Amino acid sequence: MKPKSLKDIVFVGLQFLLLIAFIIDIQIYTLPDILPDFVYGFLSAIALAIFISSILKLNTNLSPFPSPKTNSKLITSGIFKYIRHPIYTALILGLLSWSLYKNSLFQLCTTLALIVLFYFKSKFEEQQLLKKFPRYKSYMKSSGRFLPKTLIFNKT
Repeated sequence: MKPKSLKDIVFVGLQFLLLIAFIIDIQIYTLPDILPDFVYGFLSAIALAIFISSILKLNTNLSPFPSPKTNSKLITSGIFKYIRHPIYTALILGLLSWSLYKNSLFQLCTTLALIVLFYFKSKFEEQQLLKKFPRYKSYMKSSGRFLPKTLIFNKT
């Protein structure tokens, strides 16, 4: 197994710290209720479905590190046909839903920080995938980073 780069370790370390901060949840301000509670449950169920389908599809390719494993294969079917980073999508949707359900400004800010981190982590990951898989470039044109390309507001 190839040793992980400093960027791999920093991205995973920051992600871990932000997830721990999210769990700790410091109550600095309580947000007003925005949506009925069942909406958050529905969004969380969607996030869980995306998360589980992503993990099952990745199988042995699964790793918290952005650099692909030495023996990894490019997965472009299932949920990956539409979204290149569905685990990040699931985490964003689930944490955003929970933050709003709990009316926690701290958790919402932590989720926003994770979104920024996932953007840069995915950019680094895609640089590595482009080096390893020649067809990754065409795959990028047909799928969205965090949301399906069919959604008008999604950018690669």
